[in-house]
Amino acid sequence: MDPREKNEQKQAQSQEKTIKRQQQLATEEQIRNADATALWQKLSRKNEDYLFKLHKALQNNGKTTSQAQEIIDNLLPEVLENQVKGITARQLYGKVADKLDATLHRKVPSQTAANTPMWQMAVDNSLLFIAVFAVMYGIMSLFIKNPSRDNQSGILSILIIAIIWGVLFGWLNKRMMTKKEEREPFWKTILVIIVGLLFMMLAWLFTVLLPPVLNPILPAWAEILIAVVAYGLRWLFRRYYHITFSSFTGK
Repeated sequence: MDPREKNEQKQAQSQEKTIKRQQQLATEEQIRNADATALWQKLSRKNEDYLFKLHKALQNNGKTTSQAQEIIDNLLPEVLENQVKGITARQLYGKVADKLDATLHRKVPSQTAANTPMWQMAVDNSLLFIAVFAVMYGIMSLFIKNPSRDNQSGILSILIIAIIWGVLFGWLNKRMMTKKEEREPFWKTILVIIVGLLFMMLAWLFTVLLPPVLNPILPAWAEILIAVVAYGLRWLFRRYYHITFSSFTGK
């Protein structure tokens, strides 16, 4: 074949692929913008039958009609986008029973240090520090005959210091998980640490000057009870937000 003809053939094939890709993108855009009723009308017979069986299976396994319909409607765009490519719902999801099991027992992804919001880190760390400080001072109280401001800290002091530590440690942990090119300058990190420690010292001095009625020294059993409650709240908090990483290792 003449080189010129080969070149023209390649150009024609390239243009054909470009046109098909543009048509596919236009179809996908129409699918994303269409409502559920319009999407149902675009389904092939095989895909319509698959989704009908899945809808029925969802109802047979405890879902209401509206709940099952919502699940199916959310699948429609993905099913149709693959239908355009020649992929059926059966090929995409497997058997109806497989998709049913995956839908009913969908696993919620665990939180990692990288995708955990700063406020969740701060709460997680603060509850941990409250538990650690409270149990530490509680154990110390067991060996002190006459607890006073000279040898013990009031509960308000313990709580405030623990919370500040939690916020500061959470900020540092979050910074370490950020990509190097997106991190704040090192001098800013040092500045934040210094300001945080100064604020902690001032807060502690403020609480020490408060009257005992506002910042009481609790008995050992009460401080240990607070530690248990704080740790229990932390466990519930981490379970609710699916946090599995360690605050100290970032893993």
